[in-house]
Amino acid sequence: MTRTRLATALLSLGLVATLAGCGSGTVRDAAGGSASESPTPSPMPSPTSSPTPSPDPLPPIGDHPAYPYADYAYVLEVQCFCPTFGQPVRVTVTDGEVTGATWTHKAPDHAKGDETDLEWLRLSINDVLTEAADPSYDDVEVTWPAGQDHPDSVAIDRLKMAIDDEVTYLLSDVQPAA
Repeated sequence: MTRTRLATALLSLGLVATLAGCGSGTVRDAAGGSASESPTPSPMPSPTSSPTPSPDPLPPIGDHPAYPYADYAYVLEVQCFCPTFGQPVRVTVTDGEVTGATWTHKAPDHAKGDETDLEWLRLSINDVLTEAADPSYDDVEVTWPAGQDHPDSVAIDRLKMAIDDEVTYLLSDVQPAA
């Protein structure tokens, strides 16, 4: 009887978590509330030196400001119906172009630190924002904490009532070059 209750509770939690991922395309703040305006980019403080944004501000990408740095690195995890689900890469961007993407963990087909040649993992933050701005997509939800110069996640449902077309980009450990 106890196992049945536990299994039912876990199944219910999984269903709630799955349904919570269905959104209306609104921007969410760090507390999960709706934000009525896009955040203004502001540089993140650095303990050693303060990087400066690109001298010529980039135009907005869709409803969101462009990431203001041309040189940076960050960790990208792409969650999709794909063979590398949940395997993050460290992306390096120089002069606004991706110059490297290396695996952050070992897996059966690669070692930690190996370069990936998978183009769909070699994305700058602005590439992810450009993907989110595609007006043909059914639903896009961007989680962008207030005061941060980049989103934490971008969830895209490309086709209404289709399965296996959704993709979520998780962005973390963003470090502008000094």
